[in-house]
Amino acid sequence: GVLKDSIATVDGRLKSKLGGAEWSGKVALSEPRPPYELALSVQDLDIEKAAKGTVTQGKLNLQAKVKGAGWTLADMNTRAEVRILPSSVGPVAVKQGALDATLSEKKIRIAGATLATDDATLAVSGELGLDAKNTGNLDYRLHMTDVSPWLALVKRKGSGTIELSGQARGNLADLQTQGVVRLSGLELEGTVVKAGNISFALRGSQEEFFPRGVVTAQLTDIAAGLNLRRLNATAKLSRQAVPSIQLDLDAQDTLERKHAVSGTMDLAPDALMLRLSQVSLSAPDGTWKL
Repeated sequence: GVLKDSIATVDGRLKSKLGGAEWSGKVALSEPRPPYELALSVQDLDIEKAAKGTVTQGKLNLQAKVKGAGWTLADMNTRAEVRILPSSVGPVAVKQGALDATLSEKKIRIAGATLATDDATLAVSGELGLDAKNTGNLDYRLHMTDVSPWLALVKRKGSGTIELSGQARGNLADLQTQGVVRLSGLELEGTVVKAGNISFALRGSQEEFFPRGVVTAQLTDIAAGLNLRRLNATAKLSRQAVPSIQLDLDAQDTLERKHAVSGTMDLAPDALMLRLSQVSLSAPDGTWKL
C-alpha cells in the first residue's frame, strides 16, 4: 500500500490452500466526496475452509469491480460489476453469473443480475428505494428444472420443477411483493405433488421479519400419507399482538370425498398455538364435523 498526495493505493496477491486472489484499489482522500476504484478477483476459493462453521464444499471463482464516490448513503454514487465464473457450491454447479448495479440518490438500480447453473436460471432487474422517500420496481424470475441439487444443499432429498415469477415494489421501509410459483412433478421426503400453482401478495419491511398478506395454493394429485385429487389452501398472514396465520383448506380425495379445515395459528415467541374453527371430514360411514 502507498499513500502519496492524499491518494491511497493498494495492490495484493494471495495464494494458499484456500485458493488464490488478487486485488487493487485507489482512493482520493483529499476530496470532500472521495472517489474510489476497487477490483478483486478470486480463483478456486475453498468455501468450506474460508467460511468456518460450514460443511458445504465448493470452489468459487469471480471477478468484481467497484467504482464510485462518497461513503454515506446520502451522497454515494457507486457502480458495482461482478462476474461469476464457473464455480461449485456443494452439488450445485454454477456455469456463470453477473451483477451490474448502481447505488445513488438512495436507490439501488440493478441493470441486470443473472445466475445460471446446470439446473436453474435466475434473473433480477429493476430498482428499489433504500429509505421511505424513494420507491421502485424490481422484477425477478427463477426457473429450476431439477430441485434435487438445491435440496441436497440443506441435506434433503427430492426432485421436480419449480418456476417463480414476481415483482417487488416500494423500498426497504415498506416493501410489497407479489408473484406466482408453479410446481411440476415435485417430490420431497416422500411427499409428492404432481402439479400446482401458488400465488402470493405480501408486504413487510426491514423492521418486521414476519410479513403481512395472502398466499393461495391450488395443488393436484398429492400423495402425503393421504392421497388427494386436489387441495386448495389460503393463508392470511397478519401481525397484531403476535404474528398469526389464518388457514383455510379444502380438499377432495381419490374417492371423491370432500374435506375442509379452518383455523388460526399464532406464532408467539415461546409457544405455537393452533385454534380450529371448523373441521369437516368425509368418511365411508358419514361426515365428521367440528
